[in-house]
Amino acid sequence: MRAILRQSTPTLRRRLRLLRPSHVTLARSHVTLLRRSHVTRRAPLSSSPSPRLVTLAKSMMSTETHEQQQQQQQQQKQHEQQEEVEREEEEELELREAVLRKSLELVGAHGWTEATIDKAVAELGLSPASAGVLQRGPVEVVEYFIRDCNDRLSAKLRDSADIMRNMRTVDKLKTAIRIRLDMQSKYAHNWHQAMALGALPQNAGHTLHNIAEMVDEIWHVSGDRSADMNWYTKRALLAGVYAATELYMLTDKSDGFESTWRFLDRRMEDINHVAALPSQLQALVGTGVDFLARTVPGFGGFPFGGASDPFAANEKEKEEEQEPQKEQQKESEDGKSD
Repeated sequence: MRAILRQSTPTLRRRLRLLRPSHVTLARSHVTLLRRSHVTRRAPLSSSPSPRLVTLAKSMMSTETHEQQQQQQQQQKQHEQQEEVEREEEEELELREAVLRKSLELVGAHGWTEATIDKAVAELGLSPASAGVLQRGPVEVVEYFIRDCNDRLSAKLRDSADIMRNMRTVDKLKTAIRIRLDMQSKYAHNWHQAMALGALPQNAGHTLHNIAEMVDEIWHVSGDRSADMNWYTKRALLAGVYAATELYMLTDKSDGFESTWRFLDRRMEDINHVAALPSQLQALVGTGVDFLARTVPGFGGFPFGGASDPFAANEKEKEEEQEPQKEQQKESEDGKSD
């Protein structure tokens, strides 16, 4: 009991205020003696606490124990609720992924429509209400496909880095755009539906972001290290070329889209003359300017007429990198000749 009183001394002092003065004095004397006995390790007190104090201490200990149990139960309940929320979110993500994959398998035959999502849900054996997991509708299937294509493009370009190292910058860019467009060529017959969905005001932000990420990745893999205004010029030009070629592909009926690839070659060659033809830049860039103007902070209002040839800048950087190696090779040859 003395141990209980020693552990509960602060609370006990507050509760003693409810007792009569004589009881308070007696209780304080017991507390003081108990403290001294604990600190100096004296023998236990011969006199025992009054029954009133014992009852009060038991009541206080019971109250504290009850409060601790309630707090532990509340913490356990919160933890269980958090686990339940995380489990539901994970299940929803898995359901969403399954519906997106199945819908993508069906868009070739049924288009980028709500009907495709409904059919995908039915083939998965789910309730029709499960279609609501795609809250923004078929445009989510479009964006899912675009992100997947961009990821595969990035992986393929990085795997081919050794092969592309000795290629001209313009050839690297043409190769990257051709690979990317070839990924969606199987949907060329109904890709106009996907483009129409992405152009809607409520979806334009996601579309712009995906295209900006794609052209930035292509330039990065192609060896671009610019940190000046050329950074914006390069991405705007490439976005414009990509958008123009993508539109051309929709009407191309040639075998293997050969007309589209020739169109791409012509557009890339046009870029080499962009510095001398500033008036034609807006027509070339087209929607690409809008894409990056809304996506990249500070991009709007860039003076394209004063920009230098981005490909020439890239080639110049490459030559500057190789210059020390050429000097070392020349010094080595001079040493051998001596």
